[in-house]
Amino acid sequence: MGDDFHRWARAAQDYIELVPPSDHRIVLLSLIEGEANDIVRDEGVLDAPITPGTFQKLRDRLTDRLRAAEFVHQFQTRIQLPGERLASFVRALRRLAVEAFPDTDPIDRDANVLTHIMVGTRDPPVRRRFLLNPPLTVAAALDTARRLEQVEAVLSRDQLPEAPKIAPMRSSRLQRPFRPRYNQGRP
Repeated sequence: MGDDFHRWARAAQDYIELVPPSDHRIVLLSLIEGEANDIVRDEGVLDAPITPGTFQKLRDRLTDRLRAAEFVHQFQTRIQLPGERLASFVRALRRLAVEAFPDTDPIDRDANVLTHIMVGTRDPPVRRRFLLNPPLTVAAALDTARRLEQVEAVLSRDQLPEAPKIAPMRSSRLQRPFRPRYNQGRP
């Protein structure tokens, strides 16, 4: 499960909704394998009725969770990596924000992500645009970045190749310095 616990929990919740409540425990146990199943049985996590809180208990017992401060640090220090598209950067920020600010309202969490997008973006044209005209939403930031990437692609495609630079030539003979001659041809 590890880093994909949220994905697993969503899928498990969807799956157990398809069966009668009396079978939720059995179905959920069947979705947990190996040592994780032993831990869940030994600690009695599924002895009570299955609720959204049950999944939090499972997460607490089954994952090596970093402390919230470490996630906050990872979120605050995350910058766009060289060659990384803004959409990938935003996905990473959103994942970190969920871990760093689990009790924060999703709208406030998105505001944190938007602020960090403007700080952590490294692509010069996108960064310039964000500084001059800050986006109001994460979707607007992604749209702006997509349009700028398209413009940059067209401009780089249409550029003429750079002309080769020619080194200046030097004469092999030395030139004498200029010396005026005052009495040439005068008596």
